[in-house]
Order: sequence, then C-alpha cells, then structure tokens
Amino acid sequence: MPAEFAGKIKVPHIDLDLYPRIEAMNSKANGSVLQEAVSRHTGKIAAATMALFDFDRIYLALQKFKQERSWSNMRLDRLRLEDFCLKHNEWYTLYIPPAELTIRSIADIGKQEEILIRLLQDYTDRFYRSLKTAYEGQFYDPGS
Repeated sequence: MPAEFAGKIKVPHIDLDLYPRIEAMNSKANGSVLQEAVSRHTGKIAAATMALFDFDRIYLALQKFKQERSWSNMRLDRLRLEDFCLKHNEWYTLYIPPAELTIRSIADIGKQEEILIRLLQDYTDRFYRSLKTAYEGQFYDPGS
C-alpha cells in the first residue's frame, strides 16, 4: 500500500464461491444434477500446502494478468507476493467443500494453486481499482 493512501482506502476482501463450479463438474462426471448445498463451508488454503506452490508460476500468472490490463504503473515483487500469501489469509473467504482442500495427490496441490491464482487476480483487480479511484479522487473539484 503506498504510504499516501494508507488508511484512506479500504483493504480489499475477496469472496470466492467454488460450489457452483464444483457442482457443475460433478454433475457432468456423474450425469446428474446435484442438490444445491444448504450451508456452504468456508475454508482457507493451508499454509503448509501453500508452501508447496510454485510461486514463480503464480508470480508470472499475475504479471500476465497485469499486462493484459495494461497496468504498467503497477509493480509486483515476487518475494513480497510469496510472503503475503504465506503469512496472511484474512484477505479472502473461500466457499469450498472441505474435501476439495484435502491433499491426496500432486494434482490436488495444482488445483489449490489455481484457486490461489484466481483469488490473487481478484484481489489485484480490486486493489488496483481502489488505488486508481483514490488517486483520481485527489483531482476532483467537489465545488463544480
């Protein structure tokens, strides 16, 4: 967070609901439509699992995301990104069945890495837009 905006903008919080996606994948695999879950489990990606992630890949995915949006004025630091992910989990709420957070194979680690990339893309988008709005707001003339 740039010092001049610290405390002036709300820190983004991301809500990601993976139930519809998982239900759609399961209905295709089973050939049936599943009942909508009445209560949705909230979970977090375990720090021990996250420590196994390929942060070079995650960093490059975010760089690509940033480039696609022409955000040339936004800097990403790979080490700060990894530190942020490993030490903080309050910035997101993940609605996901508990079984989807269980690691049974290497493929499960890859799935959770993809989830983290999606969360980070949403966070980056919201963070960038908040900063842009705050920056541009400095130049608005409320008297006009």
